Amino acid sequence: MSPLSEEQQVAALAVLRYVSDLFTESPKESFRREDVLVVLNLVQNDPHLFDPTTVARMDQIDSEIQSLGRNDAAGRAAGDAA
Repeated sequence: MSPLSEEQQVAALAVLRYVSDLFTESPKESFRREDVLVVLNLVQNDPHLFDPTTVARMDQIDSEIQSLGRNDAAGRAAGDAA
Protein backbone atom coordinates (compact mmCIF):
# COMPACT_ATOMS: atom_id res chain seq x y z
CA MET A 1 0.00 0.00 0.00
CA SER A 2 1.28 3.45 -0.87
CA PRO A 3 2.31 5.76 1.98
CA LEU A 4 0.81 8.64 -0.04
CA SER A 5 -2.85 9.65 -0.03
CA GLU A 6 -4.74 9.22 -3.29
CA GLU A 7 -4.58 12.99 -3.90
CA GLN A 8 -0.83 12.97 -3.33
CA GLN A 9 -0.43 10.04 -5.69
CA VAL A 10 -2.42 11.81 -8.42
CA ALA A 11 -0.35 14.98 -7.96
CA ALA A 12 2.91 13.04 -8.05
CA LEU A 13 1.81 11.13 -11.14
CA ALA A 14 0.90 14.39 -12.86
CA VAL A 15 4.37 15.76 -12.14
CA LEU A 16 6.04 12.59 -13.37
CA ARG A 17 4.02 12.70 -16.58
CA TYR A 18 4.83 16.37 -17.05
CA VAL A 19 8.56 15.67 -16.71
CA SER A 20 8.23 12.71 -19.04
CA ASP A 21 6.53 14.95 -21.62
CA LEU A 22 9.35 17.48 -21.31
CA PHE A 23 11.94 14.81 -22.08
CA THR A 24 9.83 13.38 -24.90
CA GLU A 25 9.34 16.77 -26.58
CA SER A 26 12.89 18.04 -26.07
CA PRO A 27 14.89 18.59 -29.26
CA LYS A 28 18.07 18.13 -27.24
CA GLU A 29 19.64 14.69 -27.61
CA SER A 30 22.55 15.05 -25.19
CA PHE A 31 20.88 12.61 -22.80
CA ARG A 32 19.63 9.11 -23.35
CA ARG A 33 15.93 9.68 -23.71
CA GLU A 34 15.08 6.00 -23.49
CA ASP A 35 16.92 5.60 -20.21
CA VAL A 36 15.13 8.56 -18.63
CA LEU A 37 11.72 7.35 -19.82
CA VAL A 38 12.38 3.82 -18.59
CA VAL A 39 13.29 5.10 -15.14
CA LEU A 40 10.26 7.40 -14.98
CA ASN A 41 7.99 4.55 -16.05
CA LEU A 42 9.44 2.22 -13.45
CA VAL A 43 8.93 4.81 -10.72
CA GLN A 44 5.39 5.54 -11.90
CA ASN A 45 4.48 1.87 -11.85
CA ASP A 46 6.16 1.01 -8.54
CA PRO A 47 3.33 -0.40 -6.41
CA HIS A 48 5.25 0.59 -3.27
CA LEU A 49 4.92 4.25 -4.28
CA PHE A 50 1.64 4.41 -6.19
CA ASP A 51 -1.53 2.38 -5.85
CA PRO A 52 -2.02 0.55 -9.17
CA THR A 53 -5.70 1.56 -9.28
CA THR A 54 -4.68 5.24 -9.08
CA VAL A 55 -2.16 4.74 -11.89
CA ALA A 56 -4.87 3.02 -13.95
CA ARG A 57 -7.26 5.89 -13.26
CA MET A 58 -4.67 8.42 -14.44
CA ASP A 59 -4.11 6.33 -17.57
CA GLN A 60 -7.87 6.45 -18.23
CA ILE A 61 -7.96 10.24 -17.73
CA ASP A 62 -5.01 10.66 -20.11
CA SER A 63 -6.72 8.45 -22.69
CA GLU A 64 -9.94 10.46 -22.45
CA ILE A 65 -8.06 13.76 -22.83
CA GLN A 66 -6.19 12.45 -25.87
CA SER A 67 -9.46 11.21 -27.36
CA LEU A 68 -11.06 14.63 -26.86
CA GLY A 69 -8.09 16.25 -28.58
CA ARG A 70 -8.37 13.89 -31.56
CA ASN A 71 -12.13 14.48 -31.81
CA ASP A 72 -11.63 18.25 -31.65
CA ALA A 73 -8.99 18.12 -34.40
CA ALA A 74 -11.24 15.94 -36.58
CA GLY A 75 -14.12 18.39 -36.09
CA ARG A 76 -11.93 21.31 -37.15
CA ALA A 77 -10.72 19.40 -40.21
CA ALA A 78 -14.30 18.57 -41.20
CA GLY A 79 -15.26 22.23 -40.79
CA ASP A 80 -12.33 23.31 -42.96
CA ALA A 81 -13.37 20.87 -45.69
CA ALA A 82 -16.94 22.21 -45.78
